[in-house]
Amino acid sequence: MKYWRIAPALLAVLLLFTSCTAAPPQATSPSAPNSTATATPEGASALERAARALDGLIPTGMELVQQRQDNLLLRRLVPSEGSGALVLPELTLLNGEWTGTLAPDALRDRAFMDNAVLLARAGQRVDLARYGQPARKSDALSLLLGVIEQTGYEINADRIDPHIHSTLLRQALEMDLEPYWGAEDMDEAAQLEQELTVYQFQSFVSATVQALESRVLLKAGRSATLQDAAELWPLVTGMEAAPFSGSNGPMTRLDLALAFKQAYTQHYAVDRLPEGAEPLIFSDISADIADTLAFVSYYQLMSGYPDYSSFSPDQPVRIDLMPELLNQFYLAYRDGPAALYPGLDEGQAADAGTVYTDLATYQDAVSRAARLSAHYAAFTAPDDSSAKEVINLPSYSIYVNQQDGSPYAAVNCMPAMVCMVLKWRDPTSSVTPDELRQKYPHITEGWYMYMVHEQLEEYGVPYHTALPTRENLISALDAGNVVMCQFSSWDLASSGHCFVVVGYRRQGGALWFCVEDPEGLAPGKYGRPANDQAWLEAEEMLWSITRFVSDVTIVESVENETREKQAA
Repeated sequence: MKYWRIAPALLAVLLLFTSCTAAPPQATSPSAPNSTATATPEGASALERAARALDGLIPTGMELVQQRQDNLLLRRLVPSEGSGALVLPELTLLNGEWTGTLAPDALRDRAFMDNAVLLARAGQRVDLARYGQPARKSDALSLLLGVIEQTGYEINADRIDPHIHSTLLRQALEMDLEPYWGAEDMDEAAQLEQELTVYQFQSFVSATVQALESRVLLKAGRSATLQDAAELWPLVTGMEAAPFSGSNGPMTRLDLALAFKQAYTQHYAVDRLPEGAEPLIFSDISADIADTLAFVSYYQLMSGYPDYSSFSPDQPVRIDLMPELLNQFYLAYRDGPAALYPGLDEGQAADAGTVYTDLATYQDAVSRAARLSAHYAAFTAPDDSSAKEVINLPSYSIYVNQQDGSPYAAVNCMPAMVCMVLKWRDPTSSVTPDELRQKYPHITEGWYMYMVHEQLEEYGVPYHTALPTRENLISALDAGNVVMCQFSSWDLASSGHCFVVVGYRRQGGALWFCVEDPEGLAPGKYGRPANDQAWLEAEEMLWSITRFVSDVTIVESVENETREKQAA
């Protein structure tokens, strides 16, 4: 047949039906059936049946006309007063029947139809019958995971806790779009049917952008600029342009906070705290920036890093953390001062919905997924074979949980770290953190590193110290050793912690370290404690170490120790 010149306003409908209707829409909260659709003869073509199904859903000012061309029956939507365009190509219908219900509002919403076509071209399926309904978790996850997969990235969810059966939830957990709450607490059907507030939907979107930037495009660890922030803003928020200016210079957390404050002040004409407000006081800032950071903290534009008592104003902002920071600012920017604390008098006085109460719609989910799809269509995930991975773990588990119910469990991270190293070198080791703790009865708080070294020496474990650099850690791991580290991401005045680095993965310019963290309170998505074989981005991990201590402890493997003795 000849190709028709198609009016742009109706191109969406043509392509949508070509790409999206091979299978019927999933069952949803039912729309009213089309009472004006006429009966379809048994032998009618798929085109004829589809056309008849649409007879009662024609937008105002349009009419459906029939025409034959090249011995093929065509149906066209045309303006009542002029010529129109072909909109109904041959369709593949399930069992020869049209089982979907189209909402007329969906056909009238040009932006929605354009987005549906864009996603259809990328291999995604859009359910037109869901138009105007609240977005469910299943809607958001399927569309957003589809954007990740269009880059060629393979989401391997085989390791996810086998108690999770839904493929959608397993993939979401693997990509960290969905938090893991424990399999015993997860009613999967109820989870997937959950209607999302704007706040919840935004968390999925920002986590998707973070996954794409970090894991898929391998930008993890790269320092970000304000220009990066401006470019990611439409992807994270759905707005067309960022309310702050971009620049390509290096950016610290303070730089980003200043940009957020200026944008918020210009939009809401608020430049100071309310009278009587009690802002957080950060322990690591100078007096000249205290008011600015009190402002961004109080109005929830940006939080302290990461424990609310320190801000780390000079810390460079990594691009893989940018989506989360932009999302927090957007939620505050969208609602404004009147919705600071939902449920309190100030929020109630505004008498308006907030991100915590307003529901995201299905067309919101389609729109945001389409925006991401259009942006990331130009990118292809690198071949996974380019990655180098080194994991110095035996076939058995070396993990020791400090939370063992002993009297000092809360501060036993370093004794537990020693126990893991002993178990790493000797599978028969049964030393417990409490046993090691009892060797220092006068210590009732956390250990010092000298105690760790004393215990290594007592058990005959060879070790040496080194500067905490990428090169030193990678060299130690390449040699088959492990590294004991102290660190603190919290306020240095409050506490420190520790872990054992047992491996790394390098791909492109991105680097992650695999660690055994003895703090095992939370369940993990892989069916073991969340901090057992946890992956940390290299720059974040090294910053957490170097702000707390000046060296790390490299522990030699039994094999290396044996070779050294033989060589001597």
